[in-house]
Amino acid sequence: SFIGLRSTPLDHKTQRDIVGIGANVSLVIFFAAPLSTIATVIKTRDSSTIHIPTMIMNTFNCVFWFSYALAVSDPFIAVPNGLGLLFGAIQIFLYLIFPRRSGLQQIASREPLDELILNEDNISVGSDGSVGTELK
Repeated sequence: SFIGLRSTPLDHKTQRDIVGIGANVSLVIFFAAPLSTIATVIKTRDSSTIHIPTMIMNTFNCVFWFSYALAVSDPFIAVPNGLGLLFGAIQIFLYLIFPRRSGLQQIASREPLDELILNEDNISVGSDGSVGTELK
């Protein structure tokens, strides 16, 4: 799309703004993607679905770029990285509030399944040898 913009009659500032807005939208989507696990973390009260290395690196990356953007007064850098910093802070907050559970703790916290009892009342064998069940 950038090559297509170069051949338009738009001035350089307009072209730069179009590319900048497109890049910002992409960055915000990238930084917000890990937030899809928020509902899971809150529902299970377990942060094991948050990928810690990605959370830490994205947050540090946003801190540095946001600081730079403030120093040079560039909103095209400040806006997506400020939002990324906010999203990273939310993930860190959830990680601290809802610590990871071990595998045994996760299994123990699940709701138990109803007992499954198979007997001659709910199992049938067809004439072709197929087995069927009817759970009550």
